[in-house]
Amino acid sequence: RFFRRPRITFAARLLLGGFLLSLTIIVAISAFLLVSRNQQTRTGAETNAESRAEAYRELVQQVAAPQARFAAQDVAGLPEMATALGSADPQSSVADLLTGSTKVITDLPDETVSVFDASGMLLATTDLAGVPELSSGLPEVTGALGGSPAEAIDFLNPRIPVYDFAAPVMTSGSTQVLGAVVYSMPLTDQLLRLLGAVGQGYTPVIIANRPGASLYALSGNPAAPSLTAESLPSSIIAGLGRSSGSFAGFSTVPSSGDTALALEGMNPNSGPPVLYVGVETPISLFLGNQTTDELTVVWLALTALLATWLLVLLFVNRFVRRPVAQ
Repeated sequence: RFFRRPRITFAARLLLGGFLLSLTIIVAISAFLLVSRNQQTRTGAETNAESRAEAYRELVQQVAAPQARFAAQDVAGLPEMATALGSADPQSSVADLLTGSTKVITDLPDETVSVFDASGMLLATTDLAGVPELSSGLPEVTGALGGSPAEAIDFLNPRIPVYDFAAPVMTSGSTQVLGAVVYSMPLTDQLLRLLGAVGQGYTPVIIANRPGASLYALSGNPAAPSLTAESLPSSIIAGLGRSSGSFAGFSTVPSSGDTALALEGMNPNSGPPVLYVGVETPISLFLGNQTTDELTVVWLALTALLATWLLVLLFVNRFVRRPVAQ
C-alpha cells in the first residue's frame, strides 16, 4: 500500500519494444556474419596451406632432385671415376676423387656422395653429419649396379627421409658396370633451405606414409635442423598407409594455437607416396581482417540501436505527446 508499482508509460513501452526488436535483429545478423567470416578465415588458411604444400613438393621434385640427378650422372660418367674403380686400390682412388686432391665431385648443399663397387661394397663417402650411410641393399643402389639409373626416397632412420639418386659407372664403350655413384639429399635440410621460396611464417612438416607415423615440424637451419613431433588430426591418421595423394585439415599446436595443415605425397617412382611434405599455417595470420569485421559489426550495432532509439522518440513525440498536448 505504501509502495506503488512504478507506472510504465506507453512511450517507454514503445521505446523498450523497439530497442529489444532492433537488438534481436542485430544480434542475429551479426552472429551470422561473424560465423560466416570465421568459416571463410579457416577456409582461406586451409587453401593457403594447400598451395604452399604443393609449392614445396614442386620445389623438391623440380629443383632440388634434378640437381642431385644430374650431378650423380655427371660424376658417374667421368673417365677418372671409371679408372679409379678399375685400379688396384679402388678404395683409396675413389676417396681421393671425393675428398682428396683430385676431387671431381660437384658440391651441392647438404648432400652426401657415396660410391659403391660392382659387388655392392661401399668404397667411400663424403659422410655428411647426421645422415646414416647407404647400403647396397637399397633399391636405387641395386638398380644402378644393374646398369640403370634409379632414384628413391628412403628413411635411413625413423626421423630423416633422404632423396637418393644412383647412377651406374661403366667402362667407356662397354656395358660393364664398375660401380655406382649415389647423391643423397636429406629432405629435412632441403625443406628448410627452400622455406624462403615458399614464404615466411609457415612451418615445414614431414611424415612417413605408414600407420602410426609421427608428424615432425622442422625448425632451425639446414646445417642443424630440429624436428619436433606433433599430434595429427584423426582424419589424417586414418589415411596414413594408403595411396592418398594429399591431406588437409586443422590441428592445435601448443606454440601456435590452431593451425591449418596441408600435406602432399612424394614418391619419385610409381606407387603410393613414400612420405608427405607440407606446411602448418597458423590461423592467427588470417585473423586481421576478421577482427576488423568484428569491430565494424559492433559499431554498426551501436549505431543501429541509437538510430532506433531516436526514431522511437520522434514517433512518440510526433504521434503521441503532441496530439495529447493539443
